[in-house]
Amino acid sequence: MKILSAEQSRAADLYTIDQEEITSLDLMERAAYALFCFLEEHFPEEQAYHIFCGMGNNGGDGLVLARLLYQSDYRVSLSIIKHKDEGSPDFEESLKALPADLKPQYLSEKEAEFELKQDAIIIDAILGNGLDRPLKGILARVVELLRNTSNFKIAIDIPTGLFADENSQNELSKVMACDLCLCIQSPKRSLLHAFTAPLVGRYVPIDIGLNQDFIGNLKSASYLLEKRDIAEIFRPRKKFSYKGTYGHLLILAGSENTMGAALICAEAAIRSGCGLATALVPASSFSAFNIRLPELMLYAQDTEIHKVKGNFSALIAGPGLSTAQSSAQYLKNLIQAAPGPMVLDADALNILAENPTWLRFLAAGTILCPHPGEMKRLLGLKKFEHNYLDLVLAFAQKYQLNILLKDAISVLVTKEGNFIYSDFGSPALAKAGSGDCLTGIIGSLLAQAYSPQAAVCLATYLHGTAAKLAAEAGAVESVLASDVNAHLAQAFASLV
Repeated sequence: MKILSAEQSRAADLYTIDQEEITSLDLMERAAYALFCFLEEHFPEEQAYHIFCGMGNNGGDGLVLARLLYQSDYRVSLSIIKHKDEGSPDFEESLKALPADLKPQYLSEKEAEFELKQDAIIIDAILGNGLDRPLKGILARVVELLRNTSNFKIAIDIPTGLFADENSQNELSKVMACDLCLCIQSPKRSLLHAFTAPLVGRYVPIDIGLNQDFIGNLKSASYLLEKRDIAEIFRPRKKFSYKGTYGHLLILAGSENTMGAALICAEAAIRSGCGLATALVPASSFSAFNIRLPELMLYAQDTEIHKVKGNFSALIAGPGLSTAQSSAQYLKNLIQAAPGPMVLDADALNILAENPTWLRFLAAGTILCPHPGEMKRLLGLKKFEHNYLDLVLAFAQKYQLNILLKDAISVLVTKEGNFIYSDFGSPALAKAGSGDCLTGIIGSLLAQAYSPQAAVCLATYLHGTAAKLAAEAGAVESVLASDVNAHLAQAFASLV
């Protein structure tokens, strides 16, 4: 799904209106009806709603939604924030269309108090995606009052106070944090950005039928993965194939005190379909590997690179490796030998951060899988600012790398300059070993000749889906990385 800017979203609205020969009010009615259908499907008939409207078109959406809910016998309260003398034309028309006995309460600088039922869901239809300055006056006051309530909150398109595209000049403490955002057509960039996504809660795109040909021709560097994208990437196995068909993966991982990371990574790789896998691990761990993963071939980490036998199609390096000098030198030798496409994680990234000139040794398209802390070390930063993705992009393009920045919403920053967001994750993955599992899946897919971008996209889906499936058996708190590995088969099955 293409992520549009606020300007592009408005252009898509106008193009759809022109091509379908409808009015902007007709499109507002269509959007509000789509929102109504979502609420009708997902919330009980007895649910109460309190809709807060601004005086622009986002407020107009709220007015139409209030009318539709009221006419379907839902309990509806309506408040309009009088932040200017006159509303937009479509707002004023929607206001006139309200049923006579659905009387809105007006909130102003002089009178901003309102009564809110404890069981009512707050619908935020105050301001939309055109905002470009922090809230002030009556708008800031009402939002502050609403923020301090315990009511469930749903935002229409975007939470009030949040800028659609870039929020470095915003005052995020004034934004209406919500529990659910029903974003029109596609999520805005700020719903996915690490600094602002926590204000959004969960988001659901609401399709209102904007012209897809027009959207398809718009230029955007940002995309959100959907399951249908993953289904197009996935290649089911052919009947007439053998282990050599699916590649040979080489894994450099583990040290005396962190063999668990290597085991988790290697098991994830094998369960993700590579035909063969060989691990370079400490010799003292051979017994553990032979017991846990007899399918894996082993070499000691002090084996000279040229003596490691195999026609390797991809390389993993980093999980549990340590940053000892011997590990660093071995990693350098291995990446210079370049046995195939590479995915580097964990201590491999920490070694690169300490030896930045080695980044020049990496083949174009190499995948790095840092969490924010590891990425900051690679960039030489103590903390991220709002522009952190621009810095990651510059780093990726300088060294021609693909960087999967892992987070609650992960983003693949490609060497071509694209941002591909993956929101398949789960709180169940907030556990040691989860990253090692993901790296194993990516490396396995690389070995099977998936492109770096396809391998990362498919892996994030499988990883997140397996975690959700594991959590269904108990609770997110109890899921281990080993449980994620155990549910990879079901994650693959969801694509067939």
